Amino acid sequence: HNRSCSMKTSRRFSCVLLLCAFANLLSLTVRAQTHTILHTFGTNVMGQYPHSALVQGPDGTLYGTASAGGVANMGQVFKLNSDGTGYTALRDFSGLDGAWPEAGLVMSGSTLYGSTAGGGTNDNGIVFKLNTDGTGFAVICQFADWVNGANPRGLILSGSTLYGTTEGGGLGNGTVFKVEADGSGFSLLKRFAADEGALPY
Repeated sequence: HNRSCSMKTSRRFSCVLLLCAFANLLSLTVRAQTHTILHTFGTNVMGQYPHSALVQGPDGTLYGTASAGGVANMGQVFKLNSDGTGYTALRDFSGLDGAWPEAGLVMSGSTLYGSTAGGGTNDNGIVFKLNTDGTGFAVICQFADWVNGANPRGLILSGSTLYGTTEGGGLGNGTVFKVEADGSGFSLLKRFAADEGALPY
């Protein structure tokens, strides 16, 4: 009798687990179908191949980078409204001013900071700043010397100092650097040796 009761209890418990699992799966399926496409990339003028996360301004506007596309097909910085309207190219890169922005942007007030993996003096990439209305573009840092890093990626901003990584350069395995937001005070914090990690992104 005890064994029979135990088997019935076990079956009921298994049924409860199956029902819970099915309910969770159904819930996940429903949630997965609620996303909305805000913008479709695909033409040169409107940008192509965004790689990184967006940043959002206090008014809800979204800002990001497309690693290709733009007038010269070397990438662009863009903005759009949170409902998907108002897509605007803020900057089209053309080579000497940078090319192929693959990392995201950081924002401070009405200023955006970012990097391009290529372009600049020796095609090793740059760090730039740009106002949220598209004005005030300036190259903050040129990676002209391989020893000091090449192909910059992500940035963070702490106070008035930008910290970032380069995928190449240094000892050949990438670097960590810092530079002031006005372009002064560039300093290399780390050159990666082969046994310490490589290609920070």
